[in-house]
Amino acid sequence: MDETTTPQNKGTHSRPDAAPNVPRRRRARTRRWRITLPTAGTLALLLTGNTVSVLSQTAGATGDQIVRIPGGDLHVVQDGPPDAPTVVLLHGLGGSTAWWDPVLPALRNLHVVRVDLLGHGRSAKPADGYGMAEQARRIAAALDQLGVHRATVVGHSTGGAVATALAEQRRSLVSAIALVDTGPRLDAYIGDSFAAHLMSTPVVAELIWRLRTDGTIRAALSSAFTRDVKIPDRIVADVRGMTYPARFTCGRVRIMTGNAKVPSELGR
Repeated sequence: MDETTTPQNKGTHSRPDAAPNVPRRRRARTRRWRITLPTAGTLALLLTGNTVSVLSQTAGATGDQIVRIPGGDLHVVQDGPPDAPTVVLLHGLGGSTAWWDPVLPALRNLHVVRVDLLGHGRSAKPADGYGMAEQARRIAAALDQLGVHRATVVGHSTGGAVATALAEQRRSLVSAIALVDTGPRLDAYIGDSFAAHLMSTPVVAELIWRLRTDGTIRAALSSAFTRDVKIPDRIVADVRGMTYPARFTCGRVRIMTGNAKVPSELGR
């Protein structure tokens, strides 16, 4: 009697013990989903909102001398005798007219025209219009308004690509060009870092831009040098002053666009 009842008792005890575990597991999974789904939804909304906000950032031109050009005004600085031969200085990606301050003493006898490229310095920062040809057309329009009919154009890095495009478009305006650290082609660059890949990834790039610090900007800029260089505060401030559309579009244009050729008469 005991032998036959004992297994039955064990069986009857095991079923009630096991049955409650199923609803418990279901309730636990339900709780996890109730926490995870709202959290993921909130995060997605925040990231989407940040992306839209960063991509829509624009700014108007400021400064003492503004040249009004449809689609984006340019900030200009002039130094030296106005009747002297003209030298136009075009800065590189992320720069401004201030980058040329150290060379002004050597050019004191010339009429020096410095221009903040569209999206840089104190020039307007619209959502688009940053192609090299477009930048060159704006420089030409600005020089026309300033009464400059002939000039030597000096371009640093991306500014050199703009100078070359300007020479292609307006050969009568450009008497000579000087290129400083400008690559042989616009699609010529060395390597590609993990950070660079992140900066070209939608949503992630806009988040990085929002959270950027002076330290991260200096770290990114240091990749432009083959040795340790102390990144000046002026450069960091200029990069901070750019909007994301200006920074990203200019950087992408610099890497992705096709080759630019110097007119043969300027290469002699």
